[in-house]
Amino acid sequence: MLEQFREVVLADFEFGAASTHRPEVVCLVAHELHSGRTIRLWRDEMGSAPPYDTGPDTLFIAFFASAELDCHRALGWSIPTRIIDLYCEFRDRFNGLPTIAGNGLLGALAQFGLDGVGSEAKKEMRDLAMRGGPWTSAERAALLDYCESDVVATKRLLLAMLPAIDIPRALLRGRYMAAVSAMQHAGVPTDTDMHDQIIRPRHLRRNLLEQFQPFAAKPVFEIHEAGNVAAWPRQAIDEARADRIGHGREHDRQGAGEMLQCRHADGGVGQEDVRCERDQFLRVSARPVGIVLAPADVDPYIAGIAPAQLLQGLLERREAGLRLRIVCGPAHEYANASHSLRLLRARR
Repeated sequence: MLEQFREVVLADFEFGAASTHRPEVVCLVAHELHSGRTIRLWRDEMGSAPPYDTGPDTLFIAFFASAELDCHRALGWSIPTRIIDLYCEFRDRFNGLPTIAGNGLLGALAQFGLDGVGSEAKKEMRDLAMRGGPWTSAERAALLDYCESDVVATKRLLLAMLPAIDIPRALLRGRYMAAVSAMQHAGVPTDTDMHDQIIRPRHLRRNLLEQFQPFAAKPVFEIHEAGNVAAWPRQAIDEARADRIGHGREHDRQGAGEMLQCRHADGGVGQEDVRCERDQFLRVSARPVGIVLAPADVDPYIAGIAPAQLLQGLLERREAGLRLRIVCGPAHEYANASHSLRLLRARR
């Protein structure tokens, strides 16, 4: 399956975190599968071009290849044309299925019954690379050995997964990981002025509220006598109201359930401007309502406004259950009708 490529390169980088949020390359180990050649380079030994070919005749293989491709970009190296990422292939095969030890390199090795570097040793070496230099000669050798052990593990994983890998689709997924690397390297264009405002939301809220016009009114609770208390939820009250007289149903017990903002509220809705500025907001008018917290007092000598009424039964049905036919045409009667027997016909 891999004979179609002149070279098959498995590579792994160790790197730290630079202030630019791009990888600061520490070392590289690469292994060419056909020839068995192994390359070990410390960062001061790297040139302006990669030590292996990146053209269409070379297959570049890594586990989570976007990290290695980020290192290529940080060094100014060309991006390989043909890429297979064993991380993508492992996820494609086991997505939705339980795995033994996760989806990382150690988990993928364990899934196929392969040994790898212990997790504690791996974390120790990663921390050493992330720490930054200077490194002692022993530390440099340890980092290169650890990097090579990852390349050897990737090679073993490749041989175990290769029979089930669909090469054309794997190459397509590899192109996607190259695009991911390009996005990570370029970053997201950011409006720094707006970013500074967003990370300080307190100032942003203060500036936004300064653009608001004051609201027309605030809710005020007053104590009054109760009126217009419905006996039951389905009772309807018909009450006439004089023109231009408001507050016809003030102090209603059920008034608290009505919306404060409504189209017939009494507050002002705006200023007498020809038009509003684009940074102005119309005022929101509020409707005063009353809330009663105690039972209404009933006085037999004082008439209440729309007092509570006893519950009345529902109206009877207007239409009778049996249908009757009414003939609206004129009726003709004959005292001595001829052929009277013919008039008596059997009903069909």
